[in-house]
Amino acid sequence: MFEADVTAHYISQQPSDRAHQYVLFERILNKQEMDMCAQHRRSKDPQWREAMDLVWQHRWAQREQEVNAGYDEVRPRFESTGKRGKTIPFRNWSGKSIRQMAVDVAHKEAYDVFYAELSSFAHVDVRLANRFLRMRPDGMRWSQRARESEAGNVLRHAASFLTCYLELFGHQFGVWDSQSVKKCWKVEKG
Repeated sequence: MFEADVTAHYISQQPSDRAHQYVLFERILNKQEMDMCAQHRRSKDPQWREAMDLVWQHRWAQREQEVNAGYDEVRPRFESTGKRGKTIPFRNWSGKSIRQMAVDVAHKEAYDVFYAELSSFAHVDVRLANRFLRMRPDGMRWSQRARESEAGNVLRHAASFLTCYLELFGHQFGVWDSQSVKKCWKVEKG
């Protein structure tokens, strides 16, 4: 949700140009996916070869020319020139990291604090695993119970990012204001 929020804010700074670039990046992704499928059709694993042949036949074979032409048309838009004059392809649609986009839209603090915690939860890094580890004199033991609850923080942060996103969306399209967004989180008793 944080990535969706940051992306939406980043696009809203230059809506026409950035929205167009965002949409066109699908051609880059299609080419990458098609090329990976073609590569894995030569896998040493016969099951992968068979699976990729089926994907190729049903998804890419009829579209190969179209995908290549679309890629060739937009490729220069998604490249930059490196220090030694070498062409470097973008890793994503904007050519910037999520962190840099967050900085550009005044979400740096949220990136540094909340996004790091959410990434730990979503990508299961050592911090998440260690919540279930207990160090004892006789060695390490795993517990079924986490030392701290991560679900509450995940839901709290997700609600914050969704609120920010909905406020931007409502403002951009004139469909609701911040108060209307905040009301959706209040549960009426009755």
